[in-house]
Amino acid sequence: MSEEDVAKEIRESDENVQQGKAKYKLYYFDARGKGEIIRVALHFLNISFHDNRIPIDSWGKNKKSRAVAEEKAYFGGKTKLEQARVDMHTAWIFDLLEALARIQMSEVPDNRPEKMKDFGQTTLVHFLDAFSKLIEKQGTFLIGKNFTYLDCAFITFYKLIKEPFKEQVSNYGLINDYFNRSILLPTLQPYIEAHWTD
Repeated sequence: MSEEDVAKEIRESDENVQQGKAKYKLYYFDARGKGEIIRVALHFLNISFHDNRIPIDSWGKNKKSRAVAEEKAYFGGKTKLEQARVDMHTAWIFDLLEALARIQMSEVPDNRPEKMKDFGQTTLVHFLDAFSKLIEKQGTFLIGKNFTYLDCAFITFYKLIKEPFKEQVSNYGLINDYFNRSILLPTLQPYIEAHWTD
């Protein structure tokens, strides 16, 4: 898809929204990360949407605000306190995604293995400790009694780190159980089986 085609689709989508003919369309580059969190959220909510995956080299000229996509997919807790906790923990996951991206895109490739090792042994272990306690305290889901946007963010992030940091994640049985239980939720399982095969 050319940059012009992508820009045209975005304009048409915006016009449809303004005219009340809105169909949900997600524009994100063809990779996991924040866009995948939104995909998981939309599947969990059973909201049909068109998944427009933009080539990474076209992303800079065509990106839309993350907030627009999150607003459409957001389900963040039943009370103001739950919503604040969902926001806080989701922001932490986004920070970790950005930290991993910075390591992967480092201009000094020789430093990447050491930076990944440091990330896994310090930052990630601190995060996993905190989320393990959260799961132990909460039970079924991360916040409250319902699956939220935070759960989508967490399982997507966990899928991303499971393999490269298997030594660290192997120490967190509660988190592994929570992840395995979450990906089997009826509205998520078909999407995950089709797209999370690697």
